[in-house]
Amino acid sequence: AAFAKQGAAAANADRVFVVVNTDPSWMQHGWVEMPLLDIGLAPDATYVVEDLLDALRQAGVIHADETPWKQHGRLRWLWVVLSSSTAIFHIGSRAADEIRDLIGDAFLGWLVSDGYAAYRSFKKRQRCLAHLIRKGVALASGLNPVGVNFGDWLLREMRGLIHEVAEGTSARILNPRLARLKRACKLHRDDEAEKVRALAREILNDWIAITAFVTNPDLPATNNEAERALRDA
Repeated sequence: AAFAKQGAAAANADRVFVVVNTDPSWMQHGWVEMPLLDIGLAPDATYVVEDLLDALRQAGVIHADETPWKQHGRLRWLWVVLSSSTAIFHIGSRAADEIRDLIGDAFLGWLVSDGYAAYRSFKKRQRCLAHLIRKGVALASGLNPVGVNFGDWLLREMRGLIHEVAEGTSARILNPRLARLKRACKLHRDDEAEKVRALAREILNDWIAITAFVTNPDLPATNNEAERALRDA
């Protein structure tokens, strides 16, 4: 389990997180000695212990991501799941069970993630547009004229959507842009170039998750929060 400790008399105080390795394959132990005053906690204060996983699962929006992680010479995977107030790191395999064990089957909020298949069992999902934009940039800077045109088209429409949703633009403007984005993908889903064809189909196959932020403007269009958390791990 993972827990937070916070002074009971200071509801807005910074929290101290204790990270526990939940991987049953590895047993680790040790001590960290640090004066409580150094981290702003009074030695004689009472504390509230909270289950971070329960707190996380109550969030309206959770970001999740994973990255390769070497542990004792073995390839493992470092996962992060975070809300606006809680971040939990977990080392395990890359199996779908890992994310389900962290978030739980009863999670009712939105999951923001990349396109990895393990996340697709969650019905309320926002797909990270930054990943798709990077793929569009690669096509637009390539040598295939069809790929260049398709990449430019995708970048124009996806960046436009992100900007206009952030500005609170009306559906009268957003709907035609969504239609143009879908049309671009439909026109290229059977293209001879594999990368062009694959990206067009990827967007069409995950359309609802890719465009969820358009009708739910409080959702972020990217998973930058989770990516930054992994970079700092």
